[in-house]
Amino acid sequence: MKNTVRLFICVVVLAVTASLCQVAPIEATAGYSATGVVQSEGNGKLYLNTNPCGAPAAARIVIFHDPYDRSKAGALECYPNHFDTVTVKQK
Repeated sequence: MKNTVRLFICVVVLAVTASLCQVAPIEATAGYSATGVVQSEGNGKLYLNTNPCGAPAAARIVIFHDPYDRSKAGALECYPNHFDTVTVKQK
């Protein structure tokens, strides 16, 4: 019984720690550029994940606002996923 309680406590502590480790998004300023995978785009904003192969909690999101330039950067393989990457530069 004690081992079950200890295991449960460890799992809860790890879950809370992982949720607190999420990194705040970066707001792009003029001249800022980054390469990654587009998470979403619309309403004058583009959300770019610069760490698509990491765990969801480790995602590094950069938010670009109109106007910005976007160009293809190539492909990225994160088994079993395949991503098309772009480079975005804030104007």
